[in-house]
Amino acid sequence: MLWYLPIIHRFKHLFTNVVDAKNLISHANGRKSDGLLRHAVDSPQWKKIDTLYTQFGSDPRNLRLGLATNGMNPYGNLSSKHSSWQFC
Repeated sequence: MLWYLPIIHRFKHLFTNVVDAKNLISHANGRKSDGLLRHAVDSPQWKKIDTLYTQFGSDPRNLRLGLATNGMNPYGNLSSKHSSWQFC
């Protein structure tokens, strides 16, 4: 099952709040750049997107989304009890 959630309105709403807007661009302002992987912005994938799409990467307000699933069935058996959540 695939759910479509219109997110553009939600993103615009996040940027109207000063505190949320500051958190959304925190990857570009005031973070440590010491060569360690402390944030997703330090990853090679993030840097590759910045070099491939320079106009997109130059604006810190551009948001990047991650894809997450739960309840997927990687084994093709509909009765599988597999979950992508970590158990303690």
